[in-house]
Amino acid sequence: MIKAFHMKTRILIILLFFFNFSFGQSTQKIEEEGFLLYRLEKAAWNATDIFMESYSLLENHAGGYISYLNKEEEVITAFYDLNDHSKILIRFTFDEIPESEPKSVDPTENKATPLEKDLIEIRENAIRNMKENKDEFFTFYHNTGQNFIPLISGKKKKVFILTSTQVPNSLLLGNDYVLEYNRKNKLKRKTKLHEALIFFQMVSEDEENPIEWTSHTHILDDLITSTDICTLLLNSHLLEWNQHYVIGKKYVSLFNIEKNALLVLKRKVWEKILKENQSNAD
Repeated sequence: MIKAFHMKTRILIILLFFFNFSFGQSTQKIEEEGFLLYRLEKAAWNATDIFMESYSLLENHAGGYISYLNKEEEVITAFYDLNDHSKILIRFTFDEIPESEPKSVDPTENKATPLEKDLIEIRENAIRNMKENKDEFFTFYHNTGQNFIPLISGKKKKVFILTSTQVPNSLLLGNDYVLEYNRKNKLKRKTKLHEALIFFQMVSEDEENPIEWTSHTHILDDLITSTDICTLLLNSHLLEWNQHYVIGKKYVSLFNIEKNALLVLKRKVWEKILKENQSNAD
């Protein structure tokens, strides 16, 4: 279920983002993971643009890329060799929030570190697993592609798979997955995060009726996902709306994209606010 709300159908909802509705560590973890995924993938996007423009001679030798945090909490994006995954072709280092220009570039070809080897191995496994799709677990759509984001945090090893599109003025949420690996980089679990692929316009086609906020309903999970947050932040510069709501069975997640702020309300409270504002509007 998808909704895009315009000026003429505006419902006046008081969103107190400074009000700290505590939903425990789960929502904090979702926020932190979503912002980390955003940082990693944003750095990868910026690095890819520079790589293709300034290091085109290496392009045919690249097998893919990985992004990760170093000890200084900077983001490093490394491109690895197509035929020898233990070989790194080039590394880009970005500051805390990845800017368009990297802090430094190391074009020296050298061996991958142990962390880089693990990230590359689980990423390649996820790509292979999705391509083979032996159990038809993954769903594919026309005019879409996949972004693979490997993440190792402590003993946890995951690869997030996001669906992207090249269709103008469109944002996709859903058709995303997380694959989990053991310490030996063997796949132990794969999870579908959304039931379907959800389409949104970035900008209204009616200039006099702009989109103010959007929402979608969750079936598999009651809360907004880290992949939702990541995708919204990655595309924030293209959106005319800056608020997105996820409607679960028991809770409603309200995410302010501009402020990168998450508020979770009980659905009963949310529905009460809607009812009161509808009465005031009437």
